[in-house]
Amino acid sequence: MKSFAYTGGVAMEITTLIENSKEDESSALLPEHGVSLFFQTEKHTVLFDTGKSDRFLKNAQNLGVPITDVDTLVISHGHYDHGGGLKVFLLENNHAKVYLKEEAISGYYAKRGFLKKYIGLDRTLIDTHRERFVFIKEDTEIDEGIFILSDIKDIHPRPSGNSFLYEKSGGKLILDRFLHELILVIREDGGLVVFTGCSHRGILNMIETVESSFKNTTIKGVLGGFHLMNPIKNRMSESEDVVRNIGRTLLQKKNLEMVYSGHCTGDEAYSLLKVEMKKKLNRFSTGKVIEM
Repeated sequence: MKSFAYTGGVAMEITTLIENSKEDESSALLPEHGVSLFFQTEKHTVLFDTGKSDRFLKNAQNLGVPITDVDTLVISHGHYDHGGGLKVFLLENNHAKVYLKEEAISGYYAKRGFLKKYIGLDRTLIDTHRERFVFIKEDTEIDEGIFILSDIKDIHPRPSGNSFLYEKSGGKLILDRFLHELILVIREDGGLVVFTGCSHRGILNMIETVESSFKNTTIKGVLGGFHLMNPIKNRMSESEDVVRNIGRTLLQKKNLEMVYSGHCTGDEAYSLLKVEMKKKLNRFSTGKVIEM
């Protein structure tokens, strides 16, 4: 695990292009089960995930967000609701580098009994756009102030909702180890902004990883889903005690200023977290602009 020094940077706005719900129900924006976030740093225009379809692009056009200007795309992990819009992105944008773990292009499935569904990325894109992809193998500063952490700690339990998620290994399906998941960290004025995708490795483990890599540094914000919802049953996948404990633990972290959650967190779990975390927790939804 590398340790990075904090040296400051420039503040930014984060625009939510895709989330399950939308900020303004009267708007023409299109929500979907997925995540896509757009922001600019002092030197870069960045997209984090693409949702599962072309809706992120339609929403970007509606909001005046320049996808053609993006020079850095980071895919949080190898599931379709975070990288399903990748083909559309590569057609719309002809130059941005795409950063992801090499494991993200393996085969991933949701499985219940004898039923299984492929939920991975379109692997043919790697062959047709090989020069666009950068595979991250270790904790890396891909450019000044932009960090990708791949070595995620396993101190706290992972979400139990992972139990029906599988990966193909050696021709067989095994429980997904989530070696394909990463954390994006942006260093800017006043501290760090952390993007966690779905937090399949556990949101507390991901925060612990950031804290270990950036000693004595304020985390201004965390954005991502916490995978506390079972999408098949459309209900919370953890006990109330587990969810409340996550909220209390996040609340007690004095170096963590604000958390924005949505997507796979689920409404039921979000409500419990909100009781514990109060003003420290807010939602992100399609069309919401967050200032950091």
